[in-house]
Amino acid sequence: MQGDGENQPGESDDTLLSLASLMDSEESQEETELEESEESEEVEQEEQEEEQEEEETVILKHEGKEVSVSRSEAIALAQKGYDYSSKTMAVAEERKAVDATHLQAKALVSEVSNHRDQVLQDLEAAESFLMSQVGQPPTLELLYSDPSNFYIQKELHNQQNEKLETVRSAIASQRAQQDRERQTWEADSAQRMRKELSAVKGWESFEAKGQELQKYLADTGVNADEFGDALFNPELWKTIEKARLYDVLKAKQATLKPKESLQKVVKPNGNNQNMNRTGKSEAIKRFNAKPNLNNLAAFLD
Repeated sequence: MQGDGENQPGESDDTLLSLASLMDSEESQEETELEESEESEEVEQEEQEEEQEEEETVILKHEGKEVSVSRSEAIALAQKGYDYSSKTMAVAEERKAVDATHLQAKALVSEVSNHRDQVLQDLEAAESFLMSQVGQPPTLELLYSDPSNFYIQKELHNQQNEKLETVRSAIASQRAQQDRERQTWEADSAQRMRKELSAVKGWESFEAKGQELQKYLADTGVNADEFGDALFNPELWKTIEKARLYDVLKAKQATLKPKESLQKVVKPNGNNQNMNRTGKSEAIKRFNAKPNLNNLAAFLD
């Protein structure tokens, strides 16, 4: 037991020395790695700076001005332009497809509407024919004189009336359907017109612009209802807006005061120029012959 106690301090010292040595080696290794990392970062930074300094520049023209950009920036801008062009072309193709579908739907609606108009005309013709065939119901005199004939005429009259009521019911149904289709068409047309005109400069407030143009038409004595279905055509309202702006410009011009007219300068003709040259020559001769103030004044005049 006593011998074991004597060996313990020596072992403890060796252990402490080993730990200290290990810690020193780890610190040295960390310092070495840190220095290598800093050197690597400095090298990479220097390489990036050299690449930026050596990168080729490109001159671009934008809105009439020359702009200098790096080659990488030019490539990035070109890529963005290509992406924009591709998206624009895709949107244009989609719009063409939508327009084609819209035209097909419009043609189909027109065909159905024409068919309904024809059906309505046929029903109205049938109504007129049945009204002419119904006539008046049999009288009571016929009942007393010929009862069997009275009941036959009454039955025929009732049958004609039933047919007439059936035709009139069909006419009312066709007209109600036309009204519903008309309301749907007007709502869709108004929505498309609003969407198109709202994208036009000056039409940001669709309601305000519409009220302004309706007032303009009323002031000029034009009834907007006279345009019929053309009211749902955006081009009509664009034309009305141009007419309104033209009238505003003419009214503004009428308030401007005319400028004072400048005195007209008459261009000298050849005869006057020859006469002036002759007079100057004679004045010079007189002054050379007799230099005085009078001859000098005549020369200067």
